[in-house]
Amino acid sequence: MARKRYITTDISLSGKVEELARRCGEYAVLLFTWLVPHADDWGRMEGDADKVFFTVTPRFSFLGRTPNDAAQALEVMDEIELLQWYEVDGNRYIQLNLDTFYELQTYIPREKREQDKSAFPPPTDRERGTATQSSTECYSIAQSGTVSQELAQNTPSPSPSPSGTDDVDNTRARASSGDHEARSISESDVSRVATEYNRTFVRWPTPSIRDQLIDWLGRFSADIVIEAMRRAAMANTKTWAYAQTVLRNWDQANVQTMSDVAAADEAFRSSRRGAGARADPSVVQPDKLPPRLIEIDPAELEAARAKFKQAEQEAMERAAAAAQDSTPTAAVDGA
Repeated sequence: MARKRYITTDISLSGKVEELARRCGEYAVLLFTWLVPHADDWGRMEGDADKVFFTVTPRFSFLGRTPNDAAQALEVMDEIELLQWYEVDGNRYIQLNLDTFYELQTYIPREKREQDKSAFPPPTDRERGTATQSSTECYSIAQSGTVSQELAQNTPSPSPSPSGTDDVDNTRARASSGDHEARSISESDVSRVATEYNRTFVRWPTPSIRDQLIDWLGRFSADIVIEAMRRAAMANTKTWAYAQTVLRNWDQANVQTMSDVAAADEAFRSSRRGAGARADPSVVQPDKLPPRLIEIDPAELEAARAKFKQAEQEAMERAAAAAQDSTPTAAVDGA
């Protein structure tokens, strides 16, 4: 069902939208703008990258764009807090910023806003403030070393930290708050994973992503974190979120070393060779990760294409009629 939504000219001056354009290009900005009318009255919609792409920007498939472009754009939108791209029970959803959304969509009654009847589940609580503090802690870690200096220069930080030693200690303390014993995080480890992140995802980590990288270094060696990013690069959905899924699977399987990774891979291959054996969900396939795809209803896709073709035809007819109306009528002799 078609929806009409309000936007404001303030979007032209938005620093976050500018950052989105700088990191992902014009397509990402257009995608973000076009998401608004597709969201329900609670600012939510399905968030699977494939469905978002074919629902919001289907014609862009003829311009060389793919669902992977949508996935990368959504990941950056989530990182810079333009929206929340979250997962519930294995399904992806989108939550627009409700403060901005309701500030503009004034026609939605307050009573309806408070009675959450969205068909999509709400996101879990996210402590946005924690990421800002953590980014300050890991900022000073990124200040020493050539690669780390480039990392710090290419990503924003709220304020530099005056002392590097205390920040390393704080980072280790934060990593030790989990169920596993914290690992010692070295400067070279931070530099290696940051460089691999940039090589894999073609951008430097944001402050919140830097914090996540350091948290994973508190659990795994740099080699394992890099291996997870390598496997994300092999997948159709090439995102940091995919790499984190791999790391969580290994964490659940109590992987400690690269030898454990190899053993988990062999266990997975053995389970696949067994007739009718069910694959262990905690083990990641070693040579080809399963893509995060959903089945698109061909009828829905065809209906969307027909709708766009009809709109194009109507636009051409209106243009032809307007051109005909503007053509001056020749004078008749003797008139």
